[in-house]
Amino acid sequence: MIYSYSAETGWIIIVEESNKWTGVSISGSTSYVYLSAYRSYLYRYLTTSETFTQANVDVSDWVDITSSDNGFSYAVAKNGFIWKENNGVWSVSYSLKRRWSAVSTNVIGTYIFASAASDQIYLSSDNGQNWAMSYANINLWSSISVNDDGIVYACDKLGRVYRSNGGNDWTKVLKLKSSGLTISVSNNDIAYVAAYDDKIYTHQIISWTESPTFSPSVNPTTFPTIHPTNLPSKDPTVNPTSFSPTISSSPTLSPTRSVTW
Repeated sequence: MIYSYSAETGWIIIVEESNKWTGVSISGSTSYVYLSAYRSYLYRYLTTSETFTQANVDVSDWVDITSSDNGFSYAVAKNGFIWKENNGVWSVSYSLKRRWSAVSTNVIGTYIFASAASDQIYLSSDNGQNWAMSYANINLWSSISVNDDGIVYACDKLGRVYRSNGGNDWTKVLKLKSSGLTISVSNNDIAYVAAYDDKIYTHQIISWTESPTFSPSVNPTTFPTIHPTNLPSKDPTVNPTSFSPTISSSPTLSPTRSVTW
C-alpha cells in the first residue's frame, strides 16, 4: 500500500494495491505522484482525481524513481537503463546498462545523479539529455540524494557515506558499523541516513550524530570495587540513621558521619 500524510488528515492510504514498492516521488509542478515497483512496473497517481495509471514501459525490476519540478521524472531498473518521463511518456535517457540502485534529481533538473551497485556514480546536468561519470570509485552503492544546490550524498552497503558539491569532488564523511539503507539531504546541507542497525544518523557540515534511542539515559554497567586498608579488630556498630550514601550513574559511598566503634 501507499500512504499519504497531511496535517489535516494524518496518514491515509491512497493506493491500496499491494506491490513491492521501491520508490515514490512527487512532481512539484503537477499533481502527480510517481511510483516504482520491483518485479512490476512504473505508475502515476493523479491526486486530484485519485486515478492510478501504469506507465507505457514494458520493463520490470524498477528500483528507484525521482521527479523534478519542471515536468520530468527519472527511473532506474536493475540490470537496465536510466529512463525519463515527459507528459506521461517514458523513454530511455541513458542507454548504459548497469545494476542501477538509486536516482535523485534537484528541483530544476540541473543535478541528476544515478548510482549503480558494484559500479560508479553518474551525473546529468541538462535534464537527462547527456550523462557522464561523476565518481569513478566502484562501491556497492545503495542510495543517493541531491539538494537544490547540488550538494549530494551517497551511501553504500559497507556503511560508507560520501559527500560532493556538484559531483566534482567526493569525500568520505562517515563509516557506519552497518550497511547504509537509504539517505536524504535537505537544502540546508543536513543529511539523514538510515542504517541496517536500526539507527538514523544526521550530518551537518563535518559532524555526524547518532539519533537518540528510547532506552534509559542512565544505565550503569560497572560499579567501583572497595578495597579497605585498615580493618577494625572487632565488628563495628553502625547507626543506620547516620549513613546517607549519594548514588550517581557510577555509585560511590559517601558517609556523612563517622562510624562509632
